[in-house]
Amino acid sequence: MDLPELAQRSSSSFNGFPTKAYVLRGPRDLRVQEGLLPLPGPDELQITIQAISLCRYDLHYFKHYWNEAERPVTLGIESAGTVTHVGSGVTKFEIGDAVAIEVGPPCGECTKCDGARYDLCESVNFRGGDVPAPEYQGAFHERINLLATRCYKLSRFSLELVALLKPLTVAIDALDQAQIRRSQSVLILGAGTIGLLCGAICTARFVNNVVIADIREDRMLFAVEHGYASKGIAVPIFGGQDVRDRLEFAKEVAASATKLCYTVYRRMLVDGFDLVLECSGSELSTQTAIYACRPNGKVLLVSMHNPIRAVPIAAAAHRKVEIMTANSTSTYEKAIDMLTKYNPALPNLRTLITHRFYGWANLSAALDMATRIKDDEEGPVLKVIVKLDDAPGSAVEN
Repeated sequence: MDLPELAQRSSSSFNGFPTKAYVLRGPRDLRVQEGLLPLPGPDELQITIQAISLCRYDLHYFKHYWNEAERPVTLGIESAGTVTHVGSGVTKFEIGDAVAIEVGPPCGECTKCDGARYDLCESVNFRGGDVPAPEYQGAFHERINLLATRCYKLSRFSLELVALLKPLTVAIDALDQAQIRRSQSVLILGAGTIGLLCGAICTARFVNNVVIADIREDRMLFAVEHGYASKGIAVPIFGGQDVRDRLEFAKEVAASATKLCYTVYRRMLVDGFDLVLECSGSELSTQTAIYACRPNGKVLLVSMHNPIRAVPIAAAAHRKVEIMTANSTSTYEKAIDMLTKYNPALPNLRTLITHRFYGWANLSAALDMATRIKDDEEGPVLKVIVKLDDAPGSAVEN
């Protein structure tokens, strides 16, 4: 079965540009498909892909081929490239512009799209996944046509920072909603990319009372070493299944984090943290977040991997803990501004890009690396990117 958006080669007159798609047809089964891509429509740009960041959705499909539509898919949610053709009705872009591509184009017609929170549009189609509309296939193409309204100009040097753009929009949305102040205390549960970026934004906004926790000690230490948090706590893995036992364990972790914050800042957090950011997506982490939050404090559920969780809602209600969510795609301009403007308080975000691969020929190897926890040198694997605009002497760097 062929991808609908790529017309097959024809011996007739010109009807498109030769291009290749890297198509997933089964678990870890990535194949090349050649085809023709037409000129962009009046409101579109044609973009040559030059940088791809591999995210957890890409990895889930790559490993398991979870695909209810039972058809081949091209992955690639987070990407950037260069404009090679401009639609006749587009005025804000020129050939040669470097652009980041928004991952979830909204419908543009509903009441949510008319307002400031178009990320709440119920007709959003995320690129690179199992979506019903074939035009929303992902960026594992040499070139693609996209609506100009869903593209954002980048400076040339920042192409590889596309690896951080989508998770950074989520982190910005979380901290904007929390309305965090300098004097407040913050606990971040989960030292993955989004958790680390939440810590980075706290630091950039001069919030210094930041503790980060993770079940993987190496990630926790990475966060502290590179300035994403002031102190860290390694959480032991708990395998119990009884809900009461899990809630008691969550209370213990919350108490340990609160005690750690006091030893660092000499501030007695008798009642808990002002803000807790749950960035791991686990049920146990959500339970810990509620117990670690002070009365009238805020818990932000930033990662939503597990759709059903047993939550101590009575504990939250009794202490008037405000539970919020954050998963925005409407803060792209803020994220680009943060990535491209110098802020001495901001940690070096390039440290999150732990592995770089070069060229389409190494796409499968990059996906294999991104599925790992550590590389061959026992270094952590955080963000893996594939750069297609240049190539060093080797196929991979770390």
